[in-house]
Amino acid sequence: MLTQLFELTDTIEFEEDGWLTITSANWEGSNLILSIQVRVPGTFEKQFHIVCHQSRSHRIIALANDSLVLLSSDHVVLYPHNQKQGDLYFNGRPSDPLSLLGALVESHRAAVGTWFSVDHFLYLPGQPADILRGGYGLLAKGPVQLLATYANVLDSYGIKHSLVDSHDPIRWNGEQRTTETEELHALVIGDSFVVAPSFTENVI
Repeated sequence: MLTQLFELTDTIEFEEDGWLTITSANWEGSNLILSIQVRVPGTFEKQFHIVCHQSRSHRIIALANDSLVLLSSDHVVLYPHNQKQGDLYFNGRPSDPLSLLGALVESHRAAVGTWFSVDHFLYLPGQPADILRGGYGLLAKGPVQLLATYANVLDSYGIKHSLVDSHDPIRWNGEQRTTETEELHALVIGDSFVVAPSFTENVI
């Protein structure tokens, strides 16, 4: 899977002087097609079409020159697709809701970096601290492993909580919602990523 791409990028020449750019991204049915330029000045320049078969999720930042490229089966962008999912509720009014909010944001960044925005999993409508001032309700939806991180923060502030509706990840297969059963991988290029079960390449 992507043998030729990694033969070029897993070299000393690429690591020292090379870069890689996503020049376009287009859909063909459920497949996301990336056009990629790989270059080491004075050495080589190659164009690839990468087919991301039945892509589950993606974030594409085109025309950014990056040197990081990897294919991973345990990257954080896979969490919504390969981990148990659930809902985290809290019950208790914090004495300092802004401090608790800041601690939740810090725990989020420590767990997933900038791969997901803070409100991707945390439920923070309107004024973000208002949900905490309310004293009870839904705090977050998402991967159970990440919800446990948020729960540890609640514990440190003496706030009760409960995790409910733990279930296998669900996806839309084009016709209905169904349990995710395939092994998925993350193709990461700089700050861009695509999650899919398989990838194929064509050198242009």
